[in-house]
Amino acid sequence: RLAQFASDLQHFLRLQTPFPDFETLPKSNSNKDIYPEYMDICDVKYDRLRITLLKNGKIASDWIRNFFIHAEDVVVSDADYFRSVLMTWKKDPCLR
Repeated sequence: RLAQFASDLQHFLRLQTPFPDFETLPKSNSNKDIYPEYMDICDVKYDRLRITLLKNGKIASDWIRNFFIHAEDVVVSDADYFRSVLMTWKKDPCLR
């Protein structure tokens, strides 16, 4: 999928040179700081937040799938995969 995306993006941008394989490039700009904070979204204390995020994710997913990607100036590299990813925005990752 990554190779197809890179190829589609190269053609969309009308670039002559293909993108490099980003997996092989050094991560020179990556943040090396480590923070002690950790948030487990499945923790009961975050239930209200998770419900709000899921509600907004469903609304956004529906709008993107039903309207945005059909606009004539929108290009999606792998529409089926993109739609399947958007469907995951509606699913609670913490099903109890």
